[in-house]
Amino acid sequence: HWILDKAIDDLLEGINRFAHRSQYQDFWSRVNATNREEYTKNVKRFLFNASSALAALVDHTRNFLRSYPVPGEPEERSMAFKDDNLHRFLFDLRNYSLHWKPAQANWNIATAAGETGVSRTVAFLLFKDELAEWSCWKSEAKEFLDSQPERVDVRELFIEYQLRARKFHSWLQTAAIITHYTNIRKYLEYKKWHDRFHELCTWNAVAAFRDIKRDPYELLRDYLSPREIEHIYSLELKSDEQINRLIDLVDLE
Repeated sequence: HWILDKAIDDLLEGINRFAHRSQYQDFWSRVNATNREEYTKNVKRFLFNASSALAALVDHTRNFLRSYPVPGEPEERSMAFKDDNLHRFLFDLRNYSLHWKPAQANWNIATAAGETGVSRTVAFLLFKDELAEWSCWKSEAKEFLDSQPERVDVRELFIEYQLRARKFHSWLQTAAIITHYTNIRKYLEYKKWHDRFHELCTWNAVAAFRDIKRDPYELLRDYLSPREIEHIYSLELKSDEQINRLIDLVDLE
């Protein structure tokens, strides 16, 4: 889920960067034409990445649930993603960009006078007639597209979808932990001992590699912070208390 979340964040940030930079006059000068094109290309790339991450998450979630079923998942998914076919449209948008052509960047900058001054909005739009040229939209995606205005605001679509995905996967993570708690607990217990054994082997390998005549206390600076070393040295040298505390700090129980 974090991959999709980051991909959507990148898309929204790309749009925001264009909105910020485009308010300056030099941005529109002839010498900056290549720079403007880079902003457009970046948003196209971010849009493709976000829709691809969405499609990948669908497959990953389906595979996870096949191995670890979670009661109530279909109902919760339906509640989170609603029945307006936004999910199906964005899923097919990935196929549109992959099999037809990259979604075209159509910037729209609007200004309006208000009581507090002039407001400025910048949007990245998909034109419905361009999208409709592709004949492979699934019926649900086509239904969603038909319900949209002639210019579809990318930012608004992905902000809404990100909220829905976060809500669902937050529920799914908690529900999966509760449902499969015994197996997860067993796995984490084994992982804890594996990590400790790995640390022990690493510690022994480093100690064996170093000059055998070297005082082992000199190795502490490689594994402990200065504050932890001060704490160790505040205890009686080579006492049981000092050794036990050292073991706790390097996690070699």
